Amino acid sequence: MAAQKQAVEKGCFPLWRQRIEIIPRRHKKPSAKEPVYRAGARGIKPKLLRLSLEFFRRACGQPTTLAVLSAAFNPPTRAHMALAEASLEHADEAVLVLPHVFPHKVFEGPGFEDRMRLLLAAVAEEPRFSVAASRGGLFIEIADELVEAYGSGTRQLFVCGGDAAHRIVNWNYGEPGAFVKMLVRFELLVAARGAG
Repeated sequence: MAAQKQAVEKGCFPLWRQRIEIIPRRHKKPSAKEPVYRAGARGIKPKLLRLSLEFFRRACGQPTTLAVLSAAFNPPTRAHMALAEASLEHADEAVLVLPHVFPHKVFEGPGFEDRMRLLLAAVAEEPRFSVAASRGGLFIEIADELVEAYGSGTRQLFVCGGDAAHRIVNWNYGEPGAFVKMLVRFELLVAARGAG
């Protein structure tokens, strides 16, 4: 309990749901690049909102370099944890992201809540791990959400295995050269299968 109190005093919220939602100023229209969704219920006029991360655990401090491991975590495996731990050699913090929607597969097996519970248990001992949920599933969508949470000055390294890197590079994003443009926004940190 004392550790949780100290974390709250430092501005860290382990195992605490911290929702970040940004509402653009009225005079500014979102650009075509900004991911948006409409929200509204019970007769309330919908507002234009950007995608937002939902933190379930947040590491202390403001990293200059952030490693990002986005996965289905069905379940969180030793390989996931090894990737996240290895990424800390290149980054100040690692954020493990469980998307609500996957661009390349359907959500089968354990539900979102079960996966999140297992993920939180798996990272409990590492203070430099954050855990968040993303509304977007593509790396570029997650990168946009991370800018809102960490700022544009934080370098983003998306961590993945070789199979995922191949899929990401060859994904049909709907426009030629889209992946190359993404590399201006974030970098890939690719682990070879069986590396260790």
